[in-house]
Amino acid sequence: MFDKSPKLQLDFFDNAVIMTRREPSGWSSYPVDVSEVAKVLSGIPQSSGLLPQNTLGYGSYKGSSFYCMYIPPKSITIELANNDRLTIPIPPLVWRGWKQNYQIWALATEAYPLASTPLFMAPFPNVYPNAMICWGDSDDRLPAGPSTMQAMLDLFLIGSRFNTHLVGGKSMRSSGNIINLYHRIKGKAMYPLHDLCATDLVLENVLEGGFA
Repeated sequence: MFDKSPKLQLDFFDNAVIMTRREPSGWSSYPVDVSEVAKVLSGIPQSSGLLPQNTLGYGSYKGSSFYCMYIPPKSITIELANNDRLTIPIPPLVWRGWKQNYQIWALATEAYPLASTPLFMAPFPNVYPNAMICWGDSDDRLPAGPSTMQAMLDLFLIGSRFNTHLVGGKSMRSSGNIINLYHRIKGKAMYPLHDLCATDLVLENVLEGGFA
């Protein structure tokens, strides 16, 4: 339980920080040095907790934490809107989450990414050009965190149905509809990385924060 009134309060103004302290004789207010406030606050321990495997980085944007993960290439079984189920290989991915906003990109190399590694459009329907996810009916999103990042990726990839929304521009060969490519590669071992569509981003850009 919190006290009904605080013992100390900080008020931040454009040109000053005012501390108000509760004393036996009443309340006393006076300005304090911003650098001293920062020094005290910096001494408060903070921890991210255990981070997910293959975490590329994490940071803070507008007061909330974001996380970025590397997803190695693998095969998954997806469900289409017509109830068809296809087992397809997927390329290496970069998965980023902030609050309830999630973005996904692909990598055209099997090597573990560097800051300078180019990012490509994720070859999935329901992904906007800015890499944001359109969740549709499967919108059971949880806020991004160390314990939810993988679960939200699974919800997108295998817990939802891929429809014909945003299917264009995800494949060099099947530019009009990425699902056409799925039928060509189903059952294969590797995704055709040369077929990915480039973006103007590298990994460093998404590790710096900022969400479109």
